[in-house]
Amino acid sequence: MLLRLQSGSEALGFRDSLNFDCYCIHCRFDPLEPAADRAQLFWRQQSTVSARSLTANELHLSGPECNLAADLWRLHVSVRPMALCLIVLGLTAACETTTDPIFGDPGGGGAAITQAQAAGDWSFTVRPNTTLPCTGGSLADGTVLLAHFDVLGDGTLNAATSIWQNPPTAVVRPLSGSVRLTDGFADAFFSSSSGSTSAMELRGTITTTATFSGTLTDPAPGFSPIFSVSGCQYNATGTKA
Repeated sequence: MLLRLQSGSEALGFRDSLNFDCYCIHCRFDPLEPAADRAQLFWRQQSTVSARSLTANELHLSGPECNLAADLWRLHVSVRPMALCLIVLGLTAACETTTDPIFGDPGGGGAAITQAQAAGDWSFTVRPNTTLPCTGGSLADGTVLLAHFDVLGDGTLNAATSIWQNPPTAVVRPLSGSVRLTDGFADAFFSSSSGSTSAMELRGTITTTATFSGTLTDPAPGFSPIFSVSGCQYNATGTKA
């Protein structure tokens, strides 16, 4: 941008450099604002201006208010980055309150629980959701599965003594997995039989009040289905006896 600026006492040529502190040029630039017309520019002390090209938005010349104008220019430049930072922090905080966080553990969980609170006899009520087709042998809506969690000190389920059943059948099936005691997140695998490649996965949260909320997926990732030929996911709620 080439300018010729002239005040009442001295003139600036096209090749002269602009000293923002001495001549107190206050420039407010916004790339989204259209080019200004010379008729729209405001000049103090009856200064005149001629320009070959104007791509900035506004130019102001001031005389004795040099320090004040320079301070205002610095404030104008610093406000926008600070406002942008506040907006980004606000959006991040808003996202962190959703059920699908940007930061943190996607596995869920709640308050810390004890080994005794996780261990014991559980009953899980399952209801098909719409994630998978749930056809061809899927468990009926409201089916109750029984399970015994033998939880070790580190939260691991003792595979030798942890079992599950699908009443009214009396078949006892193996159960493995773990419970994260720091926040109650449970990840258990309901196998069809010992060494079988068919299994379901129970994922969710055990609370300090002996309840469970999560999902049961048939089949578990990397396994074959136990009941549903086409695959099925259920919303699961549980209580401990």
